[in-house]
Amino acid sequence: MKRLLAFIVVTIVAVSIGIAAAASYMDLGKQLAVSEEEQKKELVSKLAPVLMDELRNRIKVGLRIYKNGELVYYNPNDPISYEWMKLIVNYLFGCIGMGCAYTITATDGMTLLGLETMYGTPYNPQPAIAIGNGTTPASPEDYRLERQIAVYKLYSEDVVVNDTGTSYDIYFRHVFTFQESINVSEAGLLLYARVLGSDTKYYWKYILIARDTFSPITVSAGEAIAVEYVVSVDYSSPPFTREFWKVLVDYFLGLGGIGLGLGVSLDFGVDETDTYDLIRESIYVAYILEPITWSPDITNENVTNISAMWRPRMWVPELTPTSIIMKGFVIQGHVGPVYTVYGIAIYLYTDTDPSGGVNADYVLIAVIPFDQPVTVDWSTGFSIELGLSFA
Repeated sequence: MKRLLAFIVVTIVAVSIGIAAAASYMDLGKQLAVSEEEQKKELVSKLAPVLMDELRNRIKVGLRIYKNGELVYYNPNDPISYEWMKLIVNYLFGCIGMGCAYTITATDGMTLLGLETMYGTPYNPQPAIAIGNGTTPASPEDYRLERQIAVYKLYSEDVVVNDTGTSYDIYFRHVFTFQESINVSEAGLLLYARVLGSDTKYYWKYILIARDTFSPITVSAGEAIAVEYVVSVDYSSPPFTREFWKVLVDYFLGLGGIGLGLGVSLDFGVDETDTYDLIRESIYVAYILEPITWSPDITNENVTNISAMWRPRMWVPELTPTSIIMKGFVIQGHVGPVYTVYGIAIYLYTDTDPSGGVNADYVLIAVIPFDQPVTVDWSTGFSIELGLSFA
């Protein structure tokens, strides 16, 4: 049977970099003394970027439902749950270590402080599919199905991963059978993860990734419905590296927990030997000091001539029903050399020891080459936006 490529579109929008020489370090220092809550957005805008590069990547997610082998429903626009967005903000965008982390709500309503991962161990999250008979229209504010009937944790035999050379296409599928007649009117893609509760105890909980509602599908006793989510991650265009996408797929779509991980060995989140994160994820940026060309396979080994690394100041997440945008700015903050800058490198600071030990390291997650080199000094800052937008 020919697969119908119907997706929810999640557009990863813009790592926007602006180099700005309009504001001196002393001026910024004075402004930083003012109320951060009132000033943080204004400070970013005052850097007046003179170089702006809009760069797009795409994640596509789609839902298809089959009854007795026939396609009966598909939707290209399932709302993405805020709870899944918060996971991305906390870990891939470094808020765990930068004072902007969100608490997460599990599908049973429990408040979570973090999740546990350890590559190649049973502690990694795994994907799941749930169905129900709720009828309230889906919303990004959903953290669970309205009236769940069944949930199934997926295993390697339920998931197919296809690397096309420009994208990872991932098929999550489960067939639900019933012993009595029932109506199904909602479905969800979930992450089953080992988490730390607000009581600092460990639990296994479900976290909603996406939910959809539809006209009731009546399933008689002995009949079956197949629920298939399709996630396509396009890694073929700047700025994010393939390592970024592998982390997202392995840990936040659950492939690492079912033996289908793409090979990124990280130890995210809470740890057995501590009540919280031993290495709290953060974002660092650096100037690239030699000509650079982006490719999806660029890694730390390809970007060696860089300046010192800095953490963005006032790293601010903004969540809307259709986007995650991280905003901040970077300035050296001390008298230093004059640089000729050919681009910006963005790193995730995390634990790269998959065995449970601690090995703090910087993983290159994005590279933004400049069309022309820019000369900067200690008084030069740049604004930065990293974002995911869901269309």
